[in-house]
Amino acid sequence: MRKSLDYIFQKKQKDFYETLNNINTIALARIIEVDNQKLEANIQLTAKSEFRGQFIEEGPIYMVPILPIFNSSNFFINAPYESGDLIVVGFCQHSLEGIIDETDQTEPLSKDKYSHNDAIILGNITSQYKDSFPNDISILHKNTGNYIRITSAGNIEIQGDTKIIGSLEVTEKGKYGGLLESNTDVQSNNVSLINHIHTNVTSGSENTGGPK
Repeated sequence: MRKSLDYIFQKKQKDFYETLNNINTIALARIIEVDNQKLEANIQLTAKSEFRGQFIEEGPIYMVPILPIFNSSNFFINAPYESGDLIVVGFCQHSLEGIIDETDQTEPLSKDKYSHNDAIILGNITSQYKDSFPNDISILHKNTGNYIRITSAGNIEIQGDTKIIGSLEVTEKGKYGGLLESNTDVQSNNVSLINHIHTNVTSGSENTGGPK
């Protein structure tokens, strides 16, 4: 019995929409295990997938590369993820195999498109945290509350113990609300606080000359 054109059209349309629904674009996921040094993680999608009208659970996706906040030839900015973090995952339109570190046009080792095997962690998304400084640029450590903040007025504010490895040059005056310590010496106009000497030293209540 020949099938009507209407039936064939509906069947093709249904197959088309099923194929379209199974194209991976962007999804939400949870980190199961992470290697922040290698910038890769094992993840689990948090939404079940629809297949032929039914929602099904899918297994983990392994060794997913993490997109850093910024990375170039000379600079790198990133923050570590932890297990349990909620993330946004994108799926590349071509396979990442054999191409992820290439600068020239290269044939991928697989013809997969938008596959779970070609997932990339794009960043974090959550409704569980509210920005403490919504009008500023800030880096916040949630456990301690310490932060580095550039305010909307252009000032830089740091809360927390701060260690500087290297020289520090201050071109304007400074204010200290606590004790200023030095493991070696303090100098002003080439005069040592520890080893300076005084001129015109006399006994009694007379003042000495200035240090040198």
